[in-house]
Amino acid sequence: MRRAVVAMLMCTAFAALACDTPGEPEDPGAITNPPTPVTVSASTRFEANAAFINDASPRIHAVVTIVNLSAAADTVNFGGCWLYLRLFDNADRTGAPVYDQSKQNVACTLVARTLVVAPHDSTDVPQDFTTGALVPSGHYFAALLIAPSGVATSLNAGEVTLP
Repeated sequence: MRRAVVAMLMCTAFAALACDTPGEPEDPGAITNPPTPVTVSASTRFEANAAFINDASPRIHAVVTIVNLSAAADTVNFGGCWLYLRLFDNADRTGAPVYDQSKQNVACTLVARTLVVAPHDSTDVPQDFTTGALVPSGHYFAALLIAPSGVATSLNAGEVTLP
């Protein structure tokens, strides 16, 4: 009898430890898997745009433009999962995205890239995204998530309509 009581108390204790305790509600738009940092100087600006390409390989074609605002050349280093696509159903790009690539099981290249942007010049870095059946047809507001100098930043990338 004593063993049964001890076993029951131990099971109760282990069950209590295994239970999740309620915490803060999760923000559906929170960044759970931040992009790999992009190293740049402080005088760099990022711009973005996206468009849907409907051909034999339907995809969203995005371009990040890196603008060097300084009088010196800027070396930009990036690689891995440095850029994520997010699609929202509102122009403010707030709340939970309809599609958030950072929350998908994404395979990224381990190849490091280095670009040198001339003084007062810019360079474009294109990236294609396939969302497949994960995103229903509709009109969306695109954002590209990057992390210049390690700080996650969302860039408005225009609007896309998926058929």
